[in-house]
Amino acid sequence: MGRKRLVGKTAAPGSRGRGALFGLPAVGAFAAVLADGSVVTWGDPSCGGDSSAVRHRLRGGIERVYATSWAFAAVAGDGSVVTWGSAEGGGDSARAAEGFAAGVRDVSATCRAFAAVTRGGAVVAWGDRHCGGDSSAVASRLAGGVQRVFATSSAFAAVQDGAVVTWGQCGGDSSVAEPMLRTGGIRELVSTLGAFAAVKDGQRYRDLGLGWARGRPGRAARGPVRGAAWAGVMPSVMPSMPYRPLGDGQ
Repeated sequence: MGRKRLVGKTAAPGSRGRGALFGLPAVGAFAAVLADGSVVTWGDPSCGGDSSAVRHRLRGGIERVYATSWAFAAVAGDGSVVTWGSAEGGGDSARAAEGFAAGVRDVSATCRAFAAVTRGGAVVAWGDRHCGGDSSAVASRLAGGVQRVFATSSAFAAVQDGAVVTWGQCGGDSSVAEPMLRTGGIRELVSTLGAFAAVKDGQRYRDLGLGWARGRPGRAARGPVRGAAWAGVMPSVMPSMPYRPLGDGQ
């Protein structure tokens, strides 16, 4: 999911005027990446405001920090990952550590789980299994070739060579659209808190817009579709950035 970049000085405890390049909140805490690549945190300790247990790993080299509602995950320039906060909310990544060996290039988050895309294109998930933290049911389809992962509040959708793989709760059951999602050609993918929507190109259909939410049947629209949207619960205040294949006007 896209995160807002903050540039300038910060009054974060421990920042000492070094300038914050990036900052974002969990439910009750903040984490900021400073200009020297170190991370400072403050707020509710149970939500990641206390990072003392991993402070030695946050002293430099951090490029980006991601958040669920209860935990943080920091990615360093070498692709290593550091997590802290509520263990059940994504702060404990011990069972995913083996998957980080190849290095991580991107991370997405639901309210209580993370999914990381490794440099080899595989996906590693951890956190609350009800919110996408357990991807074992689709593990064979996430072993490589994944370009990006999107999220609702409790489900993930991985784009893999134009096809889509989903898991989790709200939006995690894409069975109604599975025949179309598995064949590739997904041109754009966006999400709300409880649903995903995709626009597909294909030989059979000029354009195909489709959406799915909470496992309920979605309706496919055949004919020239220039965009797609499907609100399963309510619009997200932090929607995923649209996915478009490289070279498609980017």
